[in-house]
Amino acid sequence: MVVVKWKISPNYWNTDFSWPLKLEDKIEIFHDQITGWQLDIADKIINDKSVVERLGNHAGFAALHIVLCYFETMEKYRCGFVDKYDSKKYFKDGVKRIFPELDSQSHDMLYKLRNGFYHGSSLTRNAMLTHDQVPLSFDPKESLLVVDPHRLVPRLREDFVEYVKQLRDTSNLQLRQNFEKRFDS
Repeated sequence: MVVVKWKISPNYWNTDFSWPLKLEDKIEIFHDQITGWQLDIADKIINDKSVVERLGNHAGFAALHIVLCYFETMEKYRCGFVDKYDSKKYFKDGVKRIFPELDSQSHDMLYKLRNGFYHGSSLTRNAMLTHDQVPLSFDPKESLLVVDPHRLVPRLREDFVEYVKQLRDTSNLQLRQNFEKRFDS
């Protein structure tokens, strides 16, 4: 019998686990996927000097392109959502949870920015990338969303570390059930 081997995350092969997967294995794989395929890469793009030298001031754009899916992804896992719709709802719920200090107009602008990246590979007119600011801010007078990828990526990493910590706590039954439902879908 030939065993087909493929990467299921940056550090794991399908053959590293017994199938069907146990919940703890699913959490470990998910942790490795989000950390290694998104957060670490986005962080490297904006902080590794050799990468920044090659990309110049485009590094923030590339990092943001990688991490803007985080808000929707995490909320769908937290809620156990398995349908393919309601992107806007879950995206905005994720933004609200991670950035409770932002108002609904900011959430709308960030969702437009996300759509601009994913559907047009560009910034929207009312968005600006910056450095050395807060992760996200909104100037209602100028109707301008200001994003600092150098601050956003660490904030998302903090959120993810806390989420995985909660998942690994066996007393968080509903959160773990929701995660597994989404993971298995």
